[in-house]
Amino acid sequence: MNKNRVNPETWYVIINPVGGNGSVQKRWPVIRSMLQDRGVLLEEVFTRHKMHAVELVETALVHGFRRMLAVGGDGTNNEVINGIMLQQVVPTNEILYALLPIGTGNDWIRTHGISRNPETWVNMLLEGYSDLQDIGQV
Repeated sequence: MNKNRVNPETWYVIINPVGGNGSVQKRWPVIRSMLQDRGVLLEEVFTRHKMHAVELVETALVHGFRRMLAVGGDGTNNEVINGIMLQQVVPTNEILYALLPIGTGNDWIRTHGISRNPETWVNMLLEGYSDLQDIGQV
């Protein structure tokens, strides 16, 4: 992770390398290039074990990141959202979260109208597409 001051426009990208039965390894580099070609700043990190994304979220927030991008499926999405909700570094309304759906089920993205098409997804991200999600916290 870059130890210098974080650019607030930088997306902290949490990548599940085994997401989508390993298809993340092929699809993410293509989408990363599409994002970088359009000037999107990225800081990448790969999960190494179950629940690692939860830990990575807090680490990112401590270092000043406020934009989180999960690359994976429903499991990765669940871990990152749990990380956002469990952390006590910053208020959750200061965090911008996006999911690049490269999973096998992708139930969550269907509910929220998030495209699986790479070009459409990149455009949605850059245009600021958002959908308010009730966490259902008890």
